[in-house]
Amino acid sequence: MVKLFRSLLGNQRLLRELVLRDLKARYVGSSMGFFWSVIYPILNLFVYTFVFRVILSVRFGDRSSIKDVAIWMLAGIVVWAAFSETISRSTNCLVENANLIQKVVFPSAVLPLSLTISSLVNMLIGLPVVLMGVVFFGYIAPSQGQIDATEGPAPVAVAAFDPALEQPAPYSSSCDYCDYEHLLTCPNEGSTLRIAAPKTAEDIVVKPRALALGLALLWLPVLLLLQGIFTAGLGFFLAAFNLILRDTYHLVGVFVMVWMFSTPIFYPPEMVSGKGYGWILDMNPMFWLIDSYREVLLFNHAPDFILLGKFGGAALFVLCLGGSFFQSQRDRFPDLL
Repeated sequence: MVKLFRSLLGNQRLLRELVLRDLKARYVGSSMGFFWSVIYPILNLFVYTFVFRVILSVRFGDRSSIKDVAIWMLAGIVVWAAFSETISRSTNCLVENANLIQKVVFPSAVLPLSLTISSLVNMLIGLPVVLMGVVFFGYIAPSQGQIDATEGPAPVAVAAFDPALEQPAPYSSSCDYCDYEHLLTCPNEGSTLRIAAPKTAEDIVVKPRALALGLALLWLPVLLLLQGIFTAGLGFFLAAFNLILRDTYHLVGVFVMVWMFSTPIFYPPEMVSGKGYGWILDMNPMFWLIDSYREVLLFNHAPDFILLGKFGGAALFVLCLGGSFFQSQRDRFPDLL
């Protein structure tokens, strides 16, 4: 690892040139240039919003409008697009630059890192679209169903007393947001509420939260740094492993797709925990990261420190593992290529 870091520090100029070259080459010959970095996530947003919100009717709360859901999805799409692009390109970066590695003394470690930095810069071009959406939907044309952002994440479910069972039972969160089937008396408030027991994850209701911008944006550099560390670590490992097993590049494509749909980007995380699969969220570093981004970008809240700490630890572990494996195989690269 020490040799790897020394190589990267000693080739900062080369790293900078590779990043600039990659950014320029992304849309070479394109009349719209870097504007595609804005259009691409928006196009994805329209597709996934139509599929998940309109066609499949994934419930984000009865008072959550399509525009509220859209901006929530967009924040996740922008982050995931940068991550998935880096992983896919880093896996095959050594193979694509075989001529450089075989014929000259080339610091191969700069290749995965340059792709990571390039994707993060490209993501920064798309983030202003998210922020403009927050300004418009949060201040200029706010949704009537939004609640005060200072309240923090709204609880999804409360326990109501079921006289028939003589024990607390889970019911949906609020009489303002639910369809009712029968009357129960709340043991805590002493008032009569109309409460319906959710039967499926689709019945779980999430209260809308007010969009807001503020000082929480100061957390962005921390999130970007941790995302870069995590992505670079995976890039180092997959780039080296792909030389040993060339099928890795194709397996990564399938794995990234599965990982994407296992991450609450297009549906609320409560649907996962409501089905009894909360362990998926507990083991998913990208959920920790995307949830942190959403708190900062959409709701002007500091990230959940538990999730942020878990992601920071995972990022450092992956970087050490990937960097060590990359460095241990470095002398074999010319032969493997």
